[in-house]
Amino acid sequence: LTLQKRTPDTNHAGKGDFTTVYPASEDSFLFLDCLDSQADYLRQKLKPSVSVEIGCGSGVISAHLVQHVLSDSSGVSGSSCACLCTDLNPAAALCTAVTCCQLMPVASDLAGCLRSGCADLVLANPPYVPTPDDEVGTPGIAAAWAGGLEGRRVIDRLLTEAERLLRPTPQLSAFYLLMLRENRPEEVALEMRCRGFKSMLVVERHCAGENLSVWRFERGGVEESEFRVF
Repeated sequence: LTLQKRTPDTNHAGKGDFTTVYPASEDSFLFLDCLDSQADYLRQKLKPSVSVEIGCGSGVISAHLVQHVLSDSSGVSGSSCACLCTDLNPAAALCTAVTCCQLMPVASDLAGCLRSGCADLVLANPPYVPTPDDEVGTPGIAAAWAGGLEGRRVIDRLLTEAERLLRPTPQLSAFYLLMLRENRPEEVALEMRCRGFKSMLVVERHCAGENLSVWRFERGGVEESEFRVF
């Protein structure tokens, strides 16, 4: 029998104690599709021992990673990967723990609580919507989407944070980042190339009036032919 993948249950997000937590939406589901398309790469090539999701919200992305993408054909979870999750919102960290008991969430600004070079894999669906800068990081659910000028205030900080968290070369490591067209993703790809990463556009989709894409930035042990160069 072929087991059907089920989206992790996040019905508690946006309700009760978690009213300030961004529920899984179109951007979240695009990220899940990205991870599904990258399953062979993640299982067979990257083989992460530590994953860090920055800005976990409901926890749906890391829950899908551990429950489906890193699980074997029988549905047994890939328990060898420690899945750490961070969020500026303490309610989101708690919500993530409810979503999946295999995740290890902590309330933190980006991932400042974690040591450098601790991860093989970093995931981020950041606040990307262009807003006034004074909305970035404010209390309440708006912090989940408010990205400041051109939606880049959090994204630009994430580039440095992901570079810090990922294991140094020559070890293979990867960073998956979701962006909006208005964030100028090709410019981000060029910036990451300057930092020693190769860039790959994994998925792109028009969702609810937004043009969204998920990119993979990889460092160490990479075949150049796998990547589009920007």
